[in-house]
Amino acid sequence: MKKKLCSILLVCAMLLTLAACGSKGTPVLHYDLPEGFTEQEDGMYYAPDFPNDTANINIMESQEDQVTFSYTKDSFCEAVEYLYEQTYGYEVDVNCTEFTKSELNGCKTLLIRASYTLLGMEIEQVQFAVEVGKNKVTTITYTQQAGGGWTDAFDASIDSMSIEYVK
Repeated sequence: MKKKLCSILLVCAMLLTLAACGSKGTPVLHYDLPEGFTEQEDGMYYAPDFPNDTANINIMESQEDQVTFSYTKDSFCEAVEYLYEQTYGYEVDVNCTEFTKSELNGCKTLLIRASYTLLGMEIEQVQFAVEVGKNKVTTITYTQQAGGGWTDAFDASIDSMSIEYVK
């Protein structure tokens, strides 16, 4: 009897870990942005010394996002290259140095570190995407010139992220 009860409890625990993001209520993403970044446009934050320092943070919330978590490392790099070429007419070669799928309090996450050269400038970019509901994704993209000095602050911002469920 004890073995049977223990087995049932283990199965229930495993099922709870498989519960989808949002099953406990509406997930709300919390995070701290690096000090001094100010919002200039909807979702676009610039470094304190902008335009001398071109570091920026772009926060986008997308509805009906069915693509973000289907990317592979290669397909993501290709999509960014295609975006720059088709949208802006710039040819870039994107180098993805990290591509990590994980989860945050039951919600899928994707962390991507990439670099590329744009108009002769070396760019470093970190993108953190979080599924905050069915087909709803918040993506925060941190961008700076290579060696721009914001890497630690960007990483601290990512480390500060948490999910709270609101009923």
